Amino acid sequence: MRRSHLCYCDSSCGSNFLTGLWLMNSAGLAISRRLPFLWRRGCLPLVLMSTVIPFLSAQACGPAVILDFVEDSPTDSFRIRNVSAGAWALTSLSLQLAGSMGDLVFDTAAGGEGVSVYQPFEAMSSDVRLLKTPQVRDGARTLELEFGAFWSGRDFDFTIDLDDRLPESGFGQTQVSGAEIEGAIAIAVFVGADGVRSVQKGAFGPDAQAILNGGTCA
Repeated sequence: MRRSHLCYCDSSCGSNFLTGLWLMNSAGLAISRRLPFLWRRGCLPLVLMSTVIPFLSAQACGPAVILDFVEDSPTDSFRIRNVSAGAWALTSLSLQLAGSMGDLVFDTAAGGEGVSVYQPFEAMSSDVRLLKTPQVRDGARTLELEFGAFWSGRDFDFTIDLDDRLPESGFGQTQVSGAEIEGAIAIAVFVGADGVRSVQKGAFGPDAQAILNGGTCA
């Protein structure tokens, strides 16, 4: 539940300073029952501007992406799925390992902070265009991707090696479990067909999946 702005009316409403405070739930049901009353009082335009219109605008945005992490040998992989409702293109995605439960790093070169087998970034075949190959240094915790033609319904897969930094790891530092990637952050930027930009942010759960949706247009 949240409160709308105070609605005030002048003398044409029947009172010099008539005020009211309405409660509105996420579906706008409470205020809908008050519409005839508000219309008679001349307060409806103000209420619409302060509650209903922002609510409808927020609901109109449908960009969404799902990220899945798969631990494998000798390399790990990620799948990015644009599952947006509508013509939303995913233009960039940032993957941030800092804050992950396993204190994860990218293991892209021999030696360094990783353990044993390493694997640099490698994109898999896709209808999605990767605008430039990211240079991920060994031991890095951030990966930045920029896309072209990443429309709703399309997927993009890539491989890279991740290692954990836990002193006592259940599967060894070369194998990353879903619980160890939990807390890693992904930030996605979308552009709609009308040029409207939307940013979505989400975290990986213990199931090694991150779902980014529910943001408003910017």
